[in-house]
Amino acid sequence: ENKDRQEELIRPAKIVQVTNASGAMTRIYPGTVEAARKSDLAFRVGGQLQLLPALPGRMVKKGELLAAIDESNYRNALSDRQAKYKLAKSQYNQSLSLQQQKYISNADVERAEANLQGAEAALSLAQDNLEHTRLLAPFDGVLAYVKIENYQVVKPNETVIQIRSDDFLDVRF
Repeated sequence: ENKDRQEELIRPAKIVQVTNASGAMTRIYPGTVEAARKSDLAFRVGGQLQLLPALPGRMVKKGELLAAIDESNYRNALSDRQAKYKLAKSQYNQSLSLQQQKYISNADVERAEANLQGAEAALSLAQDNLEHTRLLAPFDGVLAYVKIENYQVVKPNETVIQIRSDDFLDVRF
């Protein structure tokens, strides 16, 4: 009876050789591979380039300086706006004092206040323009191309550098 049981337990096995089926599974689709994030960078103000450390193919970190415009004109404009703001503030304070003593009308005070607000807006614009003389990397990435050369005059909002992230890729069909 033991022999009968052993004969029942032995069963034949099916043996199959596994082959590479990659040739049959290859699919080809038209498409392009691009960086998931890319940005065309431009100066918001114009001027002559003073500094250009950016080179195509260079890895950059977020906040790194890529290019800088000569800021002397923008620094002078900021000094002028600061002086005009200081004068407008002084005139406004004087007009308030004179109004309390009934020497000037409300219209004169409102005019001084409007001049102060205009001087404040001009000062803020001058500060922004000075800050925009420097082009910084918005994120970590690779400089794809640099369309400018040092000491070249650059127009506002003209694309000068393209940066691409190197962490993710998109496939476009």
